[in-house]
Amino acid sequence: MNFIENTETLELFCHNLKEDTLLAIDTEFIRQTTYWPKLCLIQIAGEKISAVIDVLSPNLCLTPLYDLLTKKSVIKIFHAARQDIEAIFHLTKLIPTPIADTQLMAMVCGLGETLSYEHLVLNIVQKQINKKHQYTDWSQRPLSLEQLDYALNDVQHLHTIYHYLNNQINNMNRSHWIKEEIKILESPQTYKPIPEKAWTRLHYQNLKKPSLFILQHLASWRETKAQHDNINRNSIIKDSVLEEIAKHIPQTAKALSKIRGITSKFMSDIHSTELLNIILEAKKKIDRDDTSYNFFYKNLSKEQEQIIHLFKILLKIKSNQYMISSKLICSNDDIENFILTPNNGSEIDLDFLKGWRYEVFGQEAMALKQGKLAMIVKDDHITLVKNP
Repeated sequence: MNFIENTETLELFCHNLKEDTLLAIDTEFIRQTTYWPKLCLIQIAGEKISAVIDVLSPNLCLTPLYDLLTKKSVIKIFHAARQDIEAIFHLTKLIPTPIADTQLMAMVCGLGETLSYEHLVLNIVQKQINKKHQYTDWSQRPLSLEQLDYALNDVQHLHTIYHYLNNQINNMNRSHWIKEEIKILESPQTYKPIPEKAWTRLHYQNLKKPSLFILQHLASWRETKAQHDNINRNSIIKDSVLEEIAKHIPQTAKALSKIRGITSKFMSDIHSTELLNIILEAKKKIDRDDTSYNFFYKNLSKEQEQIIHLFKILLKIKSNQYMISSKLICSNDDIENFILTPNNGSEIDLDFLKGWRYEVFGQEAMALKQGKLAMIVKDDHITLVKNP
């Protein structure tokens, strides 16, 4: 086991990797109580050597690793790369490029949606991964040899998996699909969450326009605070409580205290005062019909719901045709936004109206909306027919 705890050993390790063109990389981090991930370990496997790097060691400076992480002639292979890259980017402000992501590659190959590393190792390498230590607190020291072996095992098979999937993608002529997805992973903006968009990750239901407007402001306030103080969002206030507040729009401390999930501790905290101020400011904007209140609000009619269902059928047909997950092509929200936008829907920025998604689904979705495409049942199958 090569466990690197000092800068000198890291320098030697990086020097010994200078001829490699492929590096498998994984990380271990914790973020249960924090907003930003706390990077604890970086695991790297070259073609012949591998190591676990102790990021938390007081005797280690990561600078020798930086050139390797950003070396353009070296492909960095991850599995489910986004969180690993986020952890590295938050600590170093670097993105290890160029990137390959075996989870994305597997999806593009049609092997399934968000497949685990364990699944790919089992089905491609024919080996079983022991997940005994997956819930380890990686910030604790010392780590046992068994824990370090577990961490290193997460990169040991990535080379084999990468080569297998890369051959599949080339044979299917889908290399350009992957390139479009990798651009997102390589962009620094991917790892800079925007507080004003925080509400989009909430699972709210049946909120009227004023309540949704309030929720947008509350979620933005909480996100900003969580980022600034580096604390978990839910330790400030839980998602479900935010939704309850948005539904009832309390405008006094007494009314706020009666919301389900609001504790006496919260009411005695400065958070309650800040939150009420956010509500009151948003309510003023609603009352005077401020321009910011004229946001895109979905209010689906029964006819529109039926049309959306039709487009979901088209999406299913195309995902089956290309043997990929429909979620990789587009989301239900994207379809709804497309239907609710006047004309052909091109006025809004939708992923399925550009790149490979347009080839697979977007162009026919556009044709269906314009009445240039029809669906008919023939021999117990739904068939797409172009209208003259």
